[in-house]
Amino acid sequence: MLITAPFVAIVTAKNDNVQSGFSRCISQMIAAQLFNERDGKPIKTIYGVSTTGTSWSFMRLVGQTVL
Repeated sequence: MLITAPFVAIVTAKNDNVQSGFSRCISQMIAAQLFNERDGKPIKTIYGVSTTGTSWSFMRLVGQTVL
């Protein structure tokens, strides 16, 4: 499988608790940010989603700040 930038990931939260996916989602957002930068395609804002399938929580990574 070939992965090219820009890269996006969505995280499925466990136990019907959308917050349980926050740390995994933030980790993947940071990894996507680094991957895109190293591929010469930096993106100012990385978006992330943690979901149980019925509950959704959206976040943004700008620089080193998660909003």
